[in-house]
Amino acid sequence: MKKSLNPVGLKKMYKLIIFDFDGPILDSFKVGRESISLARKRLIAEGLIVAEKLPELSEKSIIANWGYPGPIAIKKLFPELNEKEVAALGVVWGQTQQDKEIPFVEKTAETLKYLKDSGYAIGLLTSRVFNLDYHLEKGKLFEYFNFIQSWLYPEIKNQKPIRENHFLEVAFKPNPEVFEKVLLWVKQNSIKKEEILMIDDSLVGLNAARGANIEFLGVLTGPMASKEKWQEYGNLGPECVINSIADLPSWLENQKRV
Repeated sequence: MKKSLNPVGLKKMYKLIIFDFDGPILDSFKVGRESISLARKRLIAEGLIVAEKLPELSEKSIIANWGYPGPIAIKKLFPELNEKEVAALGVVWGQTQQDKEIPFVEKTAETLKYLKDSGYAIGLLTSRVFNLDYHLEKGKLFEYFNFIQSWLYPEIKNQKPIRENHFLEVAFKPNPEVFEKVLLWVKQNSIKKEEILMIDDSLVGLNAARGANIEFLGVLTGPMASKEKWQEYGNLGPECVINSIADLPSWLENQKRV
């Protein structure tokens, strides 16, 4: 059995906080879960995909696969689909969400401001491809991030960075290679790996961090909606889980006092 990260009693001083976007910052899990359910029903009703290929999603399947890039998540959630059907579900999934305004997790801006004012470097590591620029602009969050990394979707030609210090990476969580460009930035900025904290809402995020030997803090604003789920599915102790990033400032202060 794997040991929990950040064992109690070990004082931690972090310099870089890396956030996943969907879940920890954008409160998108509920909308995403509802939208894929609606898309599934619509495709079955219209006879575009047979029901046998689109079973009801179990909690276990969602927990195992939420956090992969969209088309890869679809294929893992519904392994019987062919490439054409995966693409069709992706399109309809997107259509069911396009008119929904997704909120940010409560106190997102305040938390990021606290981190910046306290001298932490802040990174964003996300599998989101579409509308990332829109959401960051809407929340006026660009100013807080020292770097942003998102997935380089092979199907999109001429995909380009949206801002300076925006990295595009073909690797994605849970592959620890997703941190390759991040660790280069870390080295260039004289930060040690043990001074990095990764914050994510998903099991794939946890597994990526573990694979790269990066400290991890889970949040409950995603598929892992309780500390018990983090313990059951990820063997992550309750001391390594917070309700949301609104609790991050106090958690970090407690780490300094351990």
